[in-house]
Amino acid sequence: VIYAIKDATKSSDPALEDIRKELEDLPFSKFRLLDRLESDVPINSAVELQFPGKQSISVRFQGIDTSKGKTMLALQLAVKPVLNIEMRVADGGRTLLIGPPYLEGTLILDVSAKLKEK
Repeated sequence: VIYAIKDATKSSDPALEDIRKELEDLPFSKFRLLDRLESDVPINSAVELQFPGKQSISVRFQGIDTSKGKTMLALQLAVKPVLNIEMRVADGGRTLLIGPPYLEGTLILDVSAKLKEK
């Protein structure tokens, strides 16, 4: 969970160095990592993760899609009441989603998914 604001000065938390280039494409100038939320989610199950501002995200692992030759993980995300989305993330991949307002800025969700090796 990343806190982002618009400000005259640009800055980025060193903990976000691995996604710095992606963050530069977003309409914000300052980025700070607030929390790393991780959880194992079995197929056809959901988990609810709490993040700042008394908000939460529900993540449901809907299954594996290999229809286009690449292993994709089907996820359903719900941040009440602002976001309800179904998406596919490549195994080991990630995507950034602009989430709900928080304090003077916005929360950005860095969503990643990886199949757990047995």
